[in-house]
Amino acid sequence: MKNPLQRLLIVCFGIIVFLFSSSLFADEWSLTRLGKTSTVDFSTSGSDNRKNLTGHYVGTTNDSKFNGTVYQNRGKTLIHFVQTDGTYVAIHSGIKINNNTYSGVWYDNSGNKSKKFTLKRGGSSL
Repeated sequence: MKNPLQRLLIVCFGIIVFLFSSSLFADEWSLTRLGKTSTVDFSTSGSDNRKNLTGHYVGTTNDSKFNGTVYQNRGKTLIHFVQTDGTYVAIHSGIKINNNTYSGVWYDNSGNKSKKFTLKRGGSSL
């Protein structure tokens, strides 16, 4: 049987691990497309192997919303997210390059097809 101090330490450690793992993605990220970089603030919810994303631009009047998912399984981390703004829609799909970078392609309903995007931790408007 564990003494009260051991129980308290175990609970505190569990809370710290939960808070750290749930916020690994939540942050400001620089989204680069067509040579232009913008800052998107993402929040996350969900489990370690599937995090739901929501986000919005920072430092601009563009009121686009971002929704998507980060999947972590089989040793790979994949991301997909959709940007919507009124009638505009852009769909992004990529893979984790390192802890601070995702890279992939995106399509939109303005005629952009299979264009490269990069998502890097840390916003450009900081």
